[in-house]
Amino acid sequence: MFIAILVVILVSISIFMYVQEVLAIGKLRVYSKIDFSSINQLSSVPGDSFVVMNLPTSLEYSLKISEKEIKCGSDRKEVSMEFPAKIYLSNPIEIENPQKICIVKTSNDERIHIISGDCKCIIGDNVCDPICGTKFFELCDPNCYANVSDNVCNPICARDNDNICDPDCYRNEEDVVCDLDCKPKDSNGDHLEDYPGDGICDPDCDDISDGICDIDCLIKGNFTSVVEVTVCDPDCEPVNLC
Repeated sequence: MFIAILVVILVSISIFMYVQEVLAIGKLRVYSKIDFSSINQLSSVPGDSFVVMNLPTSLEYSLKISEKEIKCGSDRKEVSMEFPAKIYLSNPIEIENPQKICIVKTSNDERIHIISGDCKCIIGDNVCDPICGTKFFELCDPNCYANVSDNVCNPICARDNDNICDPDCYRNEEDVVCDLDCKPKDSNGDHLEDYPGDGICDPDCDDISDGICDIDCLIKGNFTSVVEVTVCDPDCEPVNLC
């Protein structure tokens, strides 16, 4: 008799927990369609911007965000929402049981950064805060500025001749940063006028006269027979198509 009663109680608890989970997932589905749309809205708004989102706490779930969609749910059930258009996300994320997330849009490279917790700029905490480089703080967070990639280009940090080349600011796209430390140098520390290339044509550097011809900006059959120019580099001679 006792065992039968215990079984009934356990089954009832399981059913109750499952119903609660289904209801919470339903709320999450509605919530995702309404509030997570702000991520897509943020990506289409020009300039620096940010928003802090408080998330449902009535369910243990994982939150996954990629450039194409949001997925949230548990082992039993998962809901998803596709963005109307692909967002320029700095890095796909996965957070377990998030209570709030910070969404930052950086205007220099038009990227969306998503982190767990509040939007904050704290210098010296060994954490790279993307919002530090925006108009809201205009500070250099040293943890965002290094010779290794962290998917954050802080334009306030970049300085020439400091022997730091942040690969997040040296790439084949605009980010309003031209760091000459990223250009190849010889053993004396002088920039090479001619070099075989590194596969990167940085439009922030290579459409200005800096004394360096970047052959990565030329698609060519040979050096004097240019087929196509992707970025106008006025330092490339004798071929100059600017």
